[in-house]
Amino acid sequence: MSIFFPVCVLGLALAMLLAHVRSWVRMQANTLNAEERLFRDNQFRRRMQASSLLALVAPTMLAGQRVAPMESPWIFVSLWAAVALATCWIGWLAILDAIASGRHFRRLSRDRAETRARLKSEMERIVADARTAGGSASQAEP
Repeated sequence: MSIFFPVCVLGLALAMLLAHVRSWVRMQANTLNAEERLFRDNQFRRRMQASSLLALVAPTMLAGQRVAPMESPWIFVSLWAAVALATCWIGWLAILDAIASGRHFRRLSRDRAETRARLKSEMERIVADARTAGGSASQAEP
């Protein structure tokens, strides 16, 4: 095996960490309600943890490639078990992030639909009132 894959994983992890921090800084500049801020805080923590673990997996993979399984079986197994465990944890964090994001955006969609329905109802009421008032005024003029 070569060092190409671990180096690519490390590069990807570092790029993701940088993107998360930049996104976090942009989010801090916005004024968000408490619920949105809580969602974004938790999302940032999950994503930073996953990206940091990915950054730790890369050198562990590289070390696992360098250890001869016959010379140091315990170290070899430990390193690759750590890679497997970290990879499973990253997957779990990704699943949790997808679930949390899905719930969050479904709630936003539901809130938007409720607001749209309320505004449509109000607009229809205003239009009906205007028609009624306009009809009454035209009948009273002659």
